[in-house]
Amino acid sequence: MIDFNKKMYVKDRLEFVEFLKEQQTTIGFPVSARGWCYLMEQKKYVDKSQFNKIEEAINKCRKEGLLPVDFVAEEDARSFAGLATLLSKSCLSSLTATDASILSLSHSERQPGVLVVPILTCNRYPEGAN
Repeated sequence: MIDFNKKMYVKDRLEFVEFLKEQQTTIGFPVSARGWCYLMEQKKYVDKSQFNKIEEAINKCRKEGLLPVDFVAEEDARSFAGLATLLSKSCLSSLTATDASILSLSHSERQPGVLVVPILTCNRYPEGAN
């Protein structure tokens, strides 16, 4: 098995990818990057001190195309939330009363721990334009 405390070269990453793909066929469902760490720890391949390096290696393999981008399951606890999108003037004019009231809530009026992110849809093109 690969020593995650040393620098991983392409040969090491290819070996790691083969290992992950082989293990995935026996699992039968997608596993998060952190989940792979726990599975590898269970099999005594690594210890907890190497978890961050394993996650980094998995993500590097995904970035380089050695693993599919969707190889790992998405973790709700580690997913992005509250991403803002800039709205054009024409989009702002199409807000419904409910959308506008949600956007105008002050921080004190919102439920504690709840981030309100309205989903707005707008036409990209003005009427008649193609």
